[in-house]
Amino acid sequence: MSLKTAEPGADRARRGTPAGRRSGLARLGPLPWIAPAVLLILLVVLWPVYEMVHTSFLRISTTGFVRGSAGFDKYTKLFDEPDFVPVLGWTLVWTVVVVVLTMVLSLALAQLFNQQFPGRRLTRWALIAPWAASVLMTAIGFKWMLDRTAGVLNTALTDLGIIDGPQDWLGDPGSAKPWMVLVAVFVSLPFTTYTILAGLQTVPAEVYEAAKVDGTGP
Repeated sequence: MSLKTAEPGADRARRGTPAGRRSGLARLGPLPWIAPAVLLILLVVLWPVYEMVHTSFLRISTTGFVRGSAGFDKYTKLFDEPDFVPVLGWTLVWTVVVVVLTMVLSLALAQLFNQQFPGRRLTRWALIAPWAASVLMTAIGFKWMLDRTAGVLNTALTDLGIIDGPQDWLGDPGSAKPWMVLVAVFVSLPFTTYTILAGLQTVPAEVYEAAKVDGTGP
């Protein structure tokens, strides 16, 4: 009995790995693997946020030199702006609408792409296009498409007789806001769709078969 009790300690001694050190590394779990991603997030996301907040309390010249502390003067000026509340309200509305539309459309597209149909691979590639292009390129493309004088949209709608003449889509807030929502949804769809699709494809086929047996509907 004593020999059996001493075996684990002797085995650890032969390997040269203390039990406390092994348990300490084991407690870290997946942290060593996700540490590079966490560091990247800290560097790319949180550090610019810190710099932005820090800079907001400084008085900086037009040439980029720091002229001392500005205190809360910038925030006081910001909150005194008459358009601050309307802009903040529109930003909240824009965020909610974009998130809801993106999730609903992405869920529908993911369900579609999870089915077998002719041309599925081609449609999947087509959906990647907005994601492959940078946000700047997409914004410039839509800006030229919606241009009042040389925009493709005005030309097409005028030729089809839908509108009487060129419209200033981006100059009028009533038409610019919906287009801002549509462009944001267009850019966000690929990533959200493929994320949901990846989750759907991990569901075993037996789950769907069991659901059909139990009489589950679409």
